[in-house]
Amino acid sequence: MNKTLASLWTNKWQILLPVVVLIAGFVITSYMMNSKPGARRAERPPAQARLVEVIEAQRTDHQVTIEAYGEVKPRQEVALKPQVTGEIIEVSEALIPGGRLRKGDLMVQIDPRDYRLAVERAESALAKAQATLAQEEGNQTVAREEYEFLGQELTGAERDLVLRKPQLNTAKADVASAQAALDEARLDLERTRIKAPFDALVVSENVDVGTRVSTADTIASLVGTANYWVELAVPSNQLRWLDSPTTRQRLPAAHGQPENLVSTVTLYNPGGWGRDSRIGHLVRVLGNLTSEGRMAQVLVEIPDPLAQTEAHRGEPIVLIGSYLRADVEGRMLENVVVLDRSLVHDGDRVWVMAPDDTLEFRDVHIAFSNKEQVFIDEGLDEGDRVITTDIPTAAEGMPLRTTTSGPGTDGRGAEILGQKETGDGQGA
Repeated sequence: MNKTLASLWTNKWQILLPVVVLIAGFVITSYMMNSKPGARRAERPPAQARLVEVIEAQRTDHQVTIEAYGEVKPRQEVALKPQVTGEIIEVSEALIPGGRLRKGDLMVQIDPRDYRLAVERAESALAKAQATLAQEEGNQTVAREEYEFLGQELTGAERDLVLRKPQLNTAKADVASAQAALDEARLDLERTRIKAPFDALVVSENVDVGTRVSTADTIASLVGTANYWVELAVPSNQLRWLDSPTTRQRLPAAHGQPENLVSTVTLYNPGGWGRDSRIGHLVRVLGNLTSEGRMAQVLVEIPDPLAQTEAHRGEPIVLIGSYLRADVEGRMLENVVVLDRSLVHDGDRVWVMAPDDTLEFRDVHIAFSNKEQVFIDEGLDEGDRVITTDIPTAAEGMPLRTTTSGPGTDGRGAEILGQKETGDGQGA
């Protein structure tokens, strides 16, 4: 019996022991897990303010300048042809390509002998016609005396015949015709001396002594030297800033500008003139667009392009066909902020350092722009701090600082009066 109970107890212990061990292990593990120190979440350090450079916005009046390019063309250009025929007996030494002529200078002399003879014949014909007229006037005087002596009653037509009025009218017509023939002969004689019609530059010449010319032949090609033109291509949306005799009819004058003022144009040719320039004036806006680029065209006049007068002595010579750069002076922009183009983002946005030293995206209105600058009339106030530093990951509201920001400043990079003092306690 005792052996049986002992065997049963042994068997029960063998079953319970593993269970007890498992329970004890679970209790110990749970205790250890619950009693180990927990990890604390580290606090995030405050965001570091980004170091930037700023400039203060300043409003001012600014003259608009439009950059354009164009080709020099002659204002006056003629292909000179003789008005009479004949053999050339004299040619001016200046009638060579590149030669310069003054208005009235003799260029070519056509043999005048035939035309002098024509003048003499016309003078003789006129003298003969005048003599016939004088004779007929005498005949009319006699006829009138006879008519009055006879006292006959005649009709109007009969009286005119008796008084020889048809013969008198014929004689007067012959005189007028002879006078016209003489004037024509003298004009032809004068035309044998071909003169420069204006101050001119010879582009080409096609004659020499001994050449026989007709009215269909071209003697020379001339261009006037008093003025040249430059046709500039300008964006059509910028025409409103220009002032010329044609635009002035459509656009009101800018504030402070007289109504008769036209735009001044400074012309450059770096390859030919170096740093020198010439001054021209806008004379009109042409009525068509360029075939390439659909640009508007404006005409600029350059006075004395060959620098022949004292007023332009020493200035560079303008050559026809030159391709010039032009700065066209436009109207005045009033109360605008001028910034570099690089400071404008996304077309019409400027980065501003707000009063709380954070980044602010400011939308602005650009009144005018060129390759280097923009002119802002709305969106920026006087004194606004415009950020000039490029920030690759710019986000609105991010904290900023400048090199002079910090204690003792007003947050705008300017020292606060009283923080920096001299030895006697007065502000610097």
